[in-house]
Amino acid sequence: MSPERARSLACLGLLTSLAAAGCSDPRELPIRVLLPEEHADYELADNASLVFLPSGDVFSFGVDGTEFSLELEGEPSGSPQQMQLYLASGQELIAWGQTSVFATANPDLGLSLFLGRPGRLSTWPERIEDPDPSLLAAHSTGRGMILVESSGATFLLNEYTLEIEAGESLDPDHAALDADGALNGGLYGAASGEVVRVLFEGDEPARAWRFDPGLDSWSAVALDAATVDGLSQREGAATLLSEDRETLWLFGGGERTDVASLDLDSFALSLHPEWTLDHPRPDATALWLGDADALLVGGGDPESAGPPPAVAFRVAEGAANGSTLEPWLRPGCALIRDPFHAEPESAEASESARALCLGGLSAGEPSSLGVILDLGTTDEPSSSLQTTPDFLPAAIGDPILLADEQALYAQGAGRWFVIDRETETLSEGDSPTLRGQGGHSVPLATGATFLVGGVDTEGVALDRWEVFTPTVEP
Repeated sequence: MSPERARSLACLGLLTSLAAAGCSDPRELPIRVLLPEEHADYELADNASLVFLPSGDVFSFGVDGTEFSLELEGEPSGSPQQMQLYLASGQELIAWGQTSVFATANPDLGLSLFLGRPGRLSTWPERIEDPDPSLLAAHSTGRGMILVESSGATFLLNEYTLEIEAGESLDPDHAALDADGALNGGLYGAASGEVVRVLFEGDEPARAWRFDPGLDSWSAVALDAATVDGLSQREGAATLLSEDRETLWLFGGGERTDVASLDLDSFALSLHPEWTLDHPRPDATALWLGDADALLVGGGDPESAGPPPAVAFRVAEGAANGSTLEPWLRPGCALIRDPFHAEPESAEASESARALCLGGLSAGEPSSLGVILDLGTTDEPSSSLQTTPDFLPAAIGDPILLADEQALYAQGAGRWFVIDRETETLSEGDSPTLRGQGGHSVPLATGATFLVGGVDTEGVALDRWEVFTPTVEP
C-alpha cells in the first residue's frame, strides 16, 4: 500500500500545554489537523471552536481561513476524553472532526483529527501507491482500520495518529481472493481488538486466521470438525456482527437455509434451528432488528429454475414479503427509523421501524429499484413494503449506504444521493465522489467512515480514500 504523500498534504497544528500543579516544566500535547485534498472552501472560515468531551468545555476563537494556531493549558489527566474542532464562516459550519478517546496523562500520546465536510465525502490527502481494488478492511477496536491486500500485505491506519503502519503479512493464499479471483468470506473486527479472516465460500473447507495488532502477528485458528462443517459452502452468505462484536452470524448462503453463529474468541460454532430461511438467499443483505431478529432482503440464485425468493424475509418471525420476477442481489439497506436503539421512554421507541433498500443487481444488471419496508414496533412487529422501480435517478449495482441522524446517503457508480429520514425523499447531493463499485466502508472511533478499495466508474483501481463525516445538530 505504501502511502504516497499528496503534493499538497495540508495539516494544521493545535498545541495544548499540560502541567501538574506547581510544575514549571509543562509537557506539550501537539494535535495534528489534517485537511482534505481539496479545501479551498475552508479558506472562507472566520471562526473556530474547540470542544472537549465529556466536560463540554468550549474554546472559541477567530481564524483567517486555515491560518490559525491555538495553545491551551491544563493538568494531565487519566480520564478518557475527546477533542472536537469546528470550522465555520459566521454561523455556517464548514467542516468538523474529532479525535479518538484519549487520556492526556499518556506519555506516548500522538493525536490527529481530520476536518471533513458534514454530511458529505471528503478526499483523504494521501495517495495510495499501487492500489489494490480487492483489499479487505475492518475496524480494530482501540486501534483503527486494518487493511489486508490480495498479496497478504497488512496495514493499520492508526485512529489516534491517522498514520499508516505496515504489519506482518498474511499468507497470500488466505488473504482476499479465491482461485477464481472472487472474494471469499470476509474480514471482521472482534471485541478484543483482533481482526479475523474467515473463508466460508467455495468448495474448500472453511478456515480462519486472526490478526493481533498489538503483537503485529497473524495466526491460524484451529477449527473443530463441527465448526468447519457448519461454516463451509456458504457461497454469498449474508453476515452480521453482533452489536458487542463478539459473534459473527451467517445466514444461509450456497444451498443452505440454516443460520449459524461463530464466537470470535473461542471459535465455537452454534447452529440455530429456531431460525430457518425460506430460501438459501445467497447475495442477500442482512440488517439487525434489535438483538433478537434480523431482516434479509433480496438474494437468490439467478441460475435456479424455481421462482426467486420474496423481496424480504424476517428471520425470527419466519415471514416473507413481496415478490420479484428476478433475484435481487446485494442491495444496500439501512434503517430509516430505528426504535430498537432509542431510549425506552422516548417517542422514537414507540415508532414503527422502517428500512430502505436500494440499488444492487437485478437480472444481472445494476438496478435503480428502491423498497421501503414498514416493520412495525418493537412490541408489535409487522412486515409490509412499498416498491418503487425507479427510486434512484441512476442505477447503482454496488451501493454503499452511510448514515447520520438526519439522513441516509447512497454512494456508487460515481453518484451521491441523500435520503431525508423525516420525509423519506431522495435528492442528489453535491458531494464529489470517486467510487464506482467494490471496496469497503469502515467506521472509526472518531465518528468518520472511510471508503477504501474498489474501482472508479472506468474500472480503474482507486488510489485515494474518501471520508464521510456525519452532520451534527446546530
